[in-house]
Amino acid sequence: MIARKVNCDWNTAKKYVTKYATVEAAYDAECEAVLDMAESRVIEMMKEKDGTMLRYYLSTKGKSRGYVERQEVTGADGKDIGMKITDWREEYKKRREAVEETLEEFE
Repeated sequence: MIARKVNCDWNTAKKYVTKYATVEAAYDAECEAVLDMAESRVIEMMKEKDGTMLRYYLSTKGKSRGYVERQEVTGADGKDIGMKITDWREEYKKRREAVEETLEEFE
């Protein structure tokens, strides 16, 4: 949008955004304004009882209340879930050898 406002190519605008702090601040402010506009429309759509928008909003903003579309693979606050994974193959090998030794005794 900023490139259109100043009537130039995005790559040109990006160079100025990167080079000048005042242009970067203006760009950031413009991005925030667009985000505000989008959020306003989301709220309007929810008030209109748009089920898809309600679901989207809850799945993105309501995660802390359990509205998620995927399962978290961490414990509370990103900590370990306290699960120990054991390689069963070594234990299986030991048990098999013990059974084979027992069978040899009966031969």
